[in-house]
Amino acid sequence: MIQRFKESGKIACFIAIHPPISFHLAEFDAQGSVQRIRSSQETEMWINGGFFIFRSEIFDFIKEGEELVLEPFNRLIQDGRLMAYKYDGFWRAMDTLRDRQVLEDMVERGAAPWRLQSLPAVKAAE
Repeated sequence: MIQRFKESGKIACFIAIHPPISFHLAEFDAQGSVQRIRSSQETEMWINGGFFIFRSEIFDFIKEGEELVLEPFNRLIQDGRLMAYKYDGFWRAMDTLRDRQVLEDMVERGAAPWRLQSLPAVKAAE
């Protein structure tokens, strides 16, 4: 993500993830006849995963009292200076006490896919 951002010349980047929801999305016509039902994971729906990379020019796009993702990001979009990095790996929000409990339970079970595994020692070049 960082390498692609550096090469992009953009001012801001956020990680885009498929929303971790298990809803089925319905597509229907004006009369309410269902045309298609599919899993949310089968769509091209991506959301802001809340991890950002910025260049210092980001501050030129933020006005006092604004929330980062709304007005400033729209200005960046208008200037073609915002990018998203599509990520299909493990992602989970930690916005609520319930989210924290789920993540802590994962750690206790040893199921923490975000943790780096020990890498084998690399021999120095001789």
